[in-house]
Amino acid sequence: MLETTYSYQLASNSIDQKNESQTLTLIIQRLLEAAQFHDRQIQEKGGLDLLVEDQSWVITQNRGELLKRMDVKLSSLIKTSIVQANRFFVTRYFEWIQEEQVCMQAFIQFAILNLRSRQMERVPHQIIQENNLLVEGMTARFEKISFKDNWKCYSRVDQAILDSAIDHNQHVNNLVYLEWVWERLPEFILKHYTLQSFAVKYHKELYPGDAVQLESWIDNRTETLAIDSKTDQTVTYHRVYRQFEIVCQIKLNWQINPEIV
Repeated sequence: MLETTYSYQLASNSIDQKNESQTLTLIIQRLLEAAQFHDRQIQEKGGLDLLVEDQSWVITQNRGELLKRMDVKLSSLIKTSIVQANRFFVTRYFEWIQEEQVCMQAFIQFAILNLRSRQMERVPHQIIQENNLLVEGMTARFEKISFKDNWKCYSRVDQAILDSAIDHNQHVNNLVYLEWVWERLPEFILKHYTLQSFAVKYHKELYPGDAVQLESWIDNRTETLAIDSKTDQTVTYHRVYRQFEIVCQIKLNWQINPEIV
């Protein structure tokens, strides 16, 4: 019988926190691995192909909340299930569990890309529904990503696309955008704050040779960290452009470290 909720066991030290700039990307990478293994189980045990030749899943948006700091010394369990499916999108829900406690919840929305035509194709939602692969009763919580006019633009740079940024879909890997953003975060954010939640919206693909710009804003705090009740939380907003066309938007919510308060 096919599992509607798939469990993916991770050994300890599956995330290398020596490189803080890659922690979030590695977390999302593990979520995507769990989704791939679930797809493989659906194919092997049920004989059901959610993808056919020349098709690949691509992420259109995601959102996650970190409820508890993860400990790399502990083993982890990732649970994933399909909670929404229609002709255009599939949404998966994820839980990251350590010591029977949920450390993170996330939703990732996928579409199907034809690798030859570079066009989106219809999702086999009827296969998902007819074979009871859909977990009912959970609504995906995505947010409209935006920023306020009074936020401060603290970084505006041209962003190079390295060969290593290109994945098997022949476009910039979705995790690379987060790495770009992390490299531009203010030092006082990395030093005094912990990521609380993230939201990412992908609008277009980026290809090798594209001219890319990255702009980053922070809400109306300044880099002189004032420790009071008004600065216990802050937000950074990031936008990737290709010749003034918005390619990706990212919003990161931060919580001040307890020892600072």
